[in-house]
Amino acid sequence: MRPDSRWRNEWIWVAALLSLALLLRVGVILRQPAGFYFEDSLDFDKAARTFLDTGHYDARYYRSPIYPLLLAGCYHFFGFSLTPFRILQALFTVALCVCVWILGRRYFGERAGLLALAGAALFPVHVILPGIEYPVVPGMTLIWVALALFARGPGAEERGPVRAAAAGAAVGLAIMFFEGGLVAAFLLLLWALAERRPMRLRMRTAATVILACLVTLGPWLIKMARADDYRPLVLRAGIHLPAAPGSNPPLWQGSWLNILAGRSPT
Repeated sequence: MRPDSRWRNEWIWVAALLSLALLLRVGVILRQPAGFYFEDSLDFDKAARTFLDTGHYDARYYRSPIYPLLLAGCYHFFGFSLTPFRILQALFTVALCVCVWILGRRYFGERAGLLALAGAALFPVHVILPGIEYPVVPGMTLIWVALALFARGPGAEERGPVRAAAAGAAVGLAIMFFEGGLVAAFLLLLWALAERRPMRLRMRTAATVILACLVTLGPWLIKMARADDYRPLVLRAGIHLPAAPGSNPPLWQGSWLNILAGRSPT
């Protein structure tokens, strides 16, 4: 067997699995009815349409900022059909599969990388999510991009500051899609500090990640500070954190049972 034939065979499997991943996602999307599944999606749609009409969001919009911009861009180029946007989200999840393959291969070898890629390509949640207008799709892809950039693998060369900064910027963008980006930022920070390297290198990597993340978040944080409006941070936390005993939270706050109660006629 020629030295490069094994690598060529691996690329055939990678291309086949990525093609299968895309076909599955597009097939599900084309069979889905038009319309939104969650109240959050209605807010994103309204913010996107308002941005196209006025150049800014509605004053009552308080969610993370980037997802409506992505939706507005798709509306601008392809019209107000949800199918092109869902296909775009399918491409995001295929990119996520690529990151899973890179990490599996980097740490455990070619066969493990292909198995990880197959699992990500066929994972039912990843297949269904592109058909739902929710920022977890691009947000999770950015987190996996950050992990793929940050991971070195056993015996790998030293991670350069450019890769560390790119990983920090990726989680910064993920934060502006959904709250999971904050968890990823803390993970990268702990990862950098726990590595078996000289303390000087660990601190430099952690500082690079934090700085890149803050630079990415800077315009959003400055705008909130100037407007004295921190609803994207405070109200989103109020939705996901449990309410204090006896506080009698409004129907939109808390568990999905409260949301269902809010939808039922009274």
